[in-house]
Amino acid sequence: METSQTKKYELTKECREYNGEKIYRIRTIKAFFGIEKGTLGGFVAKESNLNQYDNSWIVDDAIVCGNANVSGTSRISGKAIICENAIIEGHCDISGECEISGNARLSDWAIVQDDANISGNVRIKDNSKIKGSSTLEGNIDVIKATIIDCLTIIGDHLISGDHQAKALAKRRRINNSMGR
Repeated sequence: METSQTKKYELTKECREYNGEKIYRIRTIKAFFGIEKGTLGGFVAKESNLNQYDNSWIVDDAIVCGNANVSGTSRISGKAIICENAIIEGHCDISGECEISGNARLSDWAIVQDDANISGNVRIKDNSKIKGSSTLEGNIDVIKATIIDCLTIIGDHLISGDHQAKALAKRRRINNSMGR
């Protein structure tokens, strides 16, 4: 079935392995969203990792692999890794050396930076920000909230509103202390 839309990128011959999966550097084959034709991007394992027909993009040495998918106007940069079944959609900014895995789903202006680790069934949306060495693991919904520094949250939680979670002095662990 022909589509009237033109693909925005191709897989190059530059490849390497990540966790036993072959990943390929991408290159634009048309200009879009301020990105020139011929621009090298990050790495994907397969075309389904990055939507071909919107304005999402992967740059630097960032990796999207497994069954993960990036779409919308999302940007993945630095050495960020999006893997397993993670979904990044809408307008999201993922940068630094963070890893997003499991069935995590980020949308609606979510920002994840630095070396944050997001896994499990975590949902981050509505202008939420995750920064620093924070770890979120389990069934966690982050809505209109900011989590910074070295905070570890594990279990079932709802973090919402103008909530700002911080751990300044040393790494703290929150385990089922916030109700859901």
